[in-house]
Order: sequence, then structure tokens, then C-alpha cells
Amino acid sequence: MITITLSAPTPSLNETMKWHWATKKKAKAAWANEIWWGVKNRGRFNLPPTPIAKAHITVTRYASLLLDQHDNLAGGCKGLIDVLQPMHPKRNPMGLGIIAGDAPHQLHATYSQVKCKRAEARTVITIEEWVDE
Repeated sequence: MITITLSAPTPSLNETMKWHWATKKKAKAAWANEIWWGVKNRGRFNLPPTPIAKAHITVTRYASLLLDQHDNLAGGCKGLIDVLQPMHPKRNPMGLGIIAGDAPHQLHATYSQVKCKRAEARTVITIEEWVDE
């Protein structure tokens, strides 16, 4: 199991839909950078040698304001999920290769949110291998 804590809550889908493409690119680069340096410097976990073929991801958003709809929460995590996938020079240049992909047969994702004080705002991502039952 891999647990990643980001220093800020994920944005809402309503917010990301208004972003310019360059702003989206900067956000993905910031997430990739924070995940990469968190791995390298803190030694909390090692990246898997190959992407996890079938993954279960839980994204928990801690923020002082809760988002109004579940799709607003999940949609705001799209760029973050892209960063976890393998790098592709044109389609996904910020990819870290932690998971193999986001197709339904490769990824099961759960999104939740928790209300907290502004100083405690963050995003916690848990990645586990998805085993068919």
C-alpha cells in the first residue's frame, strides 16, 4: 500500500473547468513534483518498479469547505489521476508511472471529503493493488 499526502486539497471540477490549459499543466506539474520529492526526500515509500496493473485508489480531500456534489469532487481529481499514470511525451508528460492506467479494468477509485480547519487542509491518496474477488 502506498499513501501520499499532498499539501493542499484538490480543486473542484467547477474550478478546473474554468482553468486555461497552461494552468492545468502547471497544476499537474506541481502535483507530480510534490509526489516525486515526497518519495525521494522523505523515504515514505518507494515507487513500484513497474506500474501497478490493477489499482484501487482512495482520494480523501480535507478542506474547510465541502464540495456540493460527488462529481465535483471526482472530476477535480482527474489531473491528479493523470499524474499517477505512466509518462507519455505528448499525452501525459508529467506521468510518474505508479499505476498502469485509468481504464475501468485497471482502476477502481473512491473519493471522499472531510471538513477540517483551513490549516489542516490536504489531500491523502492511498493506492493498493486491486485483487479480483
